Amino acid sequence: ITEDELRKLFEPYGETDQVYVEKEKNFGFVRMAYKSEGERAIAALNGEEIKGRELRVRFAASSCSVKVNNLHPTISNEYLTQAFSTFGEVECATVVTDDRGKSLGYGIIDFAKKVNAVNAMEKCRNGCFILTKSPIPVTLTELSRENEEGLPEKQIQQNSVYKFERDAFPRMAQPGTPEFEYAMRWKGLYENEKARKDELEAILADNRKQLEAEMEQFRHHEHANFLRIQLVEHQREQMILQERIR
Repeated sequence: ITEDELRKLFEPYGETDQVYVEKEKNFGFVRMAYKSEGERAIAALNGEEIKGRELRVRFAASSCSVKVNNLHPTISNEYLTQAFSTFGEVECATVVTDDRGKSLGYGIIDFAKKVNAVNAMEKCRNGCFILTKSPIPVTLTELSRENEEGLPEKQIQQNSVYKFERDAFPRMAQPGTPEFEYAMRWKGLYENEKARKDELEAILADNRKQLEAEMEQFRHHEHANFLRIQLVEHQREQMILQERIR
């Protein structure tokens, strides 16, 4: 799709003052004058088939966006928006899901202002922000945008687990309470998991390098053997030729 075609696609929903298409990576950006126009475009165009391919339309990531990890399966887009509004205005909150609409345990928060995103990062880093009744805190990391539709409240199965976990307001755990102690233990587990993963990745990277070096050494050895065989064969042919000349 060309930039002109993309512009015409979005023009019915508002003024488009900037359009860019990255053809090699199959994505593009459209800058619109107002957020409400972008919301209308997303509602109308997301999921539509254009030239035989499904179009995925989302707000672009910015420095005001963060990734939230360790989400309980009962957390929806709407609940995530409500929860993180305590740190400032949230423009969009999305729970990332798999192809079947099941939560993958993390989401994206788009704040209206960068200061709100920074505030949320610091508060969650230094404290324990809990979204459900179980004292399992969420953590925030730098954004890695996913093309996902999120998890609307209406799609969550409102069973006994839902009723139990959602029977509590998002909150910062208070130091000295049992809830805080359990939350800190969970955070310690997260950090331990990350450290173990980093350690394992480093070991696997070293193993990969060693295996590649061994394979390269083997190739050199095989090539040297091939050259020796050729040399011996050439010498044998020379000896036969010399015998015939005599």
